[in-house]
Amino acid sequence: MPFPLRSMEQIYSDIAAAGYKSNFSVVPEHTLYYNIDGQRCSKKADLVWIKTRDNVPTGDDLLPYKVVAAFEIEGFDVPLATISLHSEVYQYFHGQFPCYVPIYSLATHRPEYGHNIDLVNQRFNQRHERAAEHHEVVTVCNGMHRDWLLAAGQAAEDLAQNWLGQF
Repeated sequence: MPFPLRSMEQIYSDIAAAGYKSNFSVVPEHTLYYNIDGQRCSKKADLVWIKTRDNVPTGDDLLPYKVVAAFEIEGFDVPLATISLHSEVYQYFHGQFPCYVPIYSLATHRPEYGHNIDLVNQRFNQRHERAAEHHEVVTVCNGMHRDWLLAAGQAAEDLAQNWLGQF
């Protein structure tokens, strides 16, 4: 293997562990709801981090939780249209919480997947550029590294503290 920490399973596990470490609820396939021209739509995120409130007063109509980060884990050859779609959907949540799209380059179910590092880097850069074309509504992250995950954890913690400070 040319580099470590790059499979979908490893990335998923690292995201979950980081969420638990920060005392977030880690929820796979969480449904996010949004409206387009009065029409209710939904999107299932691969994984979300949620901060919950304790001791919610009776009659409180505010949600007892807040999504503080969403993750869409994709392979390095994911169609560019998928990055565009993530960008279009997550624009409805922009400012509420960030969405990260970590790109993996090893598929345990596909033995030859990701062994050409030049191709992996080229495809990653294309997906990163596509997100930039959509004003970085989603953050495409290099799954070979975890610096983005540390930054995501800090941003989620700040978002959670600000949200909890409202109560």
